[in-house]
Amino acid sequence: MSFPNDRRQDSAFLLQWILGQKLERKGKVARRKYMLFLMALFTICGVLLVQMLGSSGSMKATLEGIPYEYQPQRLDNVHDEAAPIQVAVSMDDREFQYWERVNIEIGNEYPDLEVELTNFNKDEAYESWLQSAQLGGSFDIIVMDNHLVQEFAVNGFLLPMDDLYARDSLVDHLKALTEPLLWNGSIWGVPVDSDPIVMVWNQELLNIVGQKPPATWEGFHSLFTGMSKSNPSLKAVNMHTGSAAHMAAWLGAFTGSIAESANLSLFNDVMKAQIRFALMESSSLDPGHEKAELLQQFRDGNLLSAVMPWSQYKQLSGEELNGMNVVSGVPSFSWDGGRSFVVMSQTSQLQRSRQWINIMTTSSRQLDRYGELGKLPTRHSVYTKEYVSKPIVSRPPNWIVEPLQQPVFRPDPLWSERWKKWQQLWSSPMLGLSNAEQAEYLIREWNGQEGRKRRREDAAEGAID
Repeated sequence: MSFPNDRRQDSAFLLQWILGQKLERKGKVARRKYMLFLMALFTICGVLLVQMLGSSGSMKATLEGIPYEYQPQRLDNVHDEAAPIQVAVSMDDREFQYWERVNIEIGNEYPDLEVELTNFNKDEAYESWLQSAQLGGSFDIIVMDNHLVQEFAVNGFLLPMDDLYARDSLVDHLKALTEPLLWNGSIWGVPVDSDPIVMVWNQELLNIVGQKPPATWEGFHSLFTGMSKSNPSLKAVNMHTGSAAHMAAWLGAFTGSIAESANLSLFNDVMKAQIRFALMESSSLDPGHEKAELLQQFRDGNLLSAVMPWSQYKQLSGEELNGMNVVSGVPSFSWDGGRSFVVMSQTSQLQRSRQWINIMTTSSRQLDRYGELGKLPTRHSVYTKEYVSKPIVSRPPNWIVEPLQQPVFRPDPLWSERWKKWQQLWSSPMLGLSNAEQAEYLIREWNGQEGRKRRREDAAEGAID
């Protein structure tokens, strides 16, 4: 059968149109698939980008395993790798010379850890460090009294130190030396050492009357009253009544006032009695510069006890220690003399600073400091595992672990303000006053200042409620 020419042309046109429609539909499907593919690709890239950005920080867990706020990682500036680590300390010349010698030893063993130590006068250290931190910081590490750590952390001057504690190493640290370092679910320092102020007793006098060192103020007062009847020259205690730290230790030397004294609270009745007694019945020989005279008073039976830092007691030789004793049953220390390494938030030497701190806090370094300086180690294991392997002269006393496991100081960001007033209280001259009048002045001055402050704080809290 044949078709006219126009019919064939129509048929060809129709076939061409149908094929074109099919090709167009296939093109739309292909383009749609291509667009879906691109959208999926962009989605995957977006997820990967978020993960990459998120890896620049980490969620750090607190000591109790509860995460706290997101903390960006701090890395050393590669251009500053060769710069010395700047470390600020406040110590006497003898201790500073020891630290410089150790620093040279570490530098020889680890040439990349160059450290410069700067020693500050005790009376100027706090103000200098605070000003440095406020101006952007010129130090990477500070060896800081534990009482000050929370204040610097609250003000954003420190970096958290959680990463330096393995799961078991935190438990190994003595609690009285780590509790002051806690704030906002993190820990802001690594304990260096401890130098508690202790009561040293004349053991020979106690043996004569068949008594043990009294644990209470009433027991101490009764013991001295009875002994002084047969020896009018007897002094109850040797202490520096103008020293803020010595007075905190003395007022917390007996059960019932330890926490109050550690936190510089208002004087209770027992503390008032101790102040009156100290100004009337104490001697004030310096254990460092007047050691011979102090030891002679003990040997002659004219001194019942003395208040001194553990490091000074440790420096006494075996012969000098005859007849002297530090009671091993104290529940805790009102003044533990704890210090810690803290890392400043402006440091550009974070990783190298952490490495140096790890080296300085090893068990061997802590034992070496104890042997040289009498500063007590901060880890429980140093008192146990290392105990049997060291000569007896270099061993820290195992009994001291218990009181250093009992924290009594409550961390306070306003501590430095109160401590400054406490120092002024004991160092302020009171010319023309008798000892009894001085005691009443001290009691009235402290309880008046702190009492007014507490009443203002209570009133402010009541207004908020």
